Amino acid sequence: MSAFGRIWTDLPVASSHRCLYASGVLRFGRCGTSRSWGTGNHGPEQVVWVSDERSEVEVTTYVVLGVSFMSTFRNPAMVASVLLLAALGMSISPSIASHSEEIFGQGTLTRVRMLVPPIVQLSDCGDDADNTFIRSVVRSGTDTFSGIITGTGNAENRFINNTCVPALQHGEFRTIVSFTDVTVADRRGAAMLEFIGHFQVRAAQVADVNGSPVVVAVTTEAGEMRFLCGTGALQGIRGTGIYDATVIPTVLGIPGRDLRGYSISIHFDDPSDATHLDQGMCRDL
Repeated sequence: MSAFGRIWTDLPVASSHRCLYASGVLRFGRCGTSRSWGTGNHGPEQVVWVSDERSEVEVTTYVVLGVSFMSTFRNPAMVASVLLLAALGMSISPSIASHSEEIFGQGTLTRVRMLVPPIVQLSDCGDDADNTFIRSVVRSGTDTFSGIITGTGNAENRFINNTCVPALQHGEFRTIVSFTDVTVADRRGAAMLEFIGHFQVRAAQVADVNGSPVVVAVTTEAGEMRFLCGTGALQGIRGTGIYDATVIPTVLGIPGRDLRGYSISIHFDDPSDATHLDQGMCRDL
């Protein structure tokens, strides 16, 4: 094979990218990667190392539509060839970028909740007080998102509420939001989103309509969120993020405030790689 012969090797830690190197440079070796996303004129960069028994060579690649091309070779004449391949890749591989691109976004959400009986008492905290307990609670309702996620989904919220020390009320929650029609990063389809986190209720001082201090019970929440599956243009969606909320009740003429925000990182796998679990979870959406 000539010095311009090519071998494609899948990277072990970044299967959506490939390492292109010339057999005339390294006949035997292995590839690895460490991402270092920059903001240069060439777009995101990825540092790729290639090593064999004799030496280790570090090269810089430019990611064009999700395909990584080396721009540093022992033979300078090869640089032009690789850049030409990169340009050709824009026309022959238009679908690769959509599956490898990492998209970051944020937004807000509002919630409506209703209790779903029964409430299950798990513990009376070892006393006879009515306000001390550990209970399992289920609520249903809707979550409406704005930002990188836009749409309204049906929510099932399960949580454990612990008031064994009333001044330190707290608990953990898991919420599943099912969207039959939602837009995520300009793609539209159905999807399922999961929240897992914790909450606490604390007495806090806020001002009433006259500016006078009033002590009320303020609820704060924090947790993580992730997409479980998607259909339509959202098939293959993957994403994890963080979530935070503060809920302040109505105070003497000032309406209650339900303040919720999220930040998430999203990418799309090749739809053909979707697992049976993915397809099963979203089948009924």
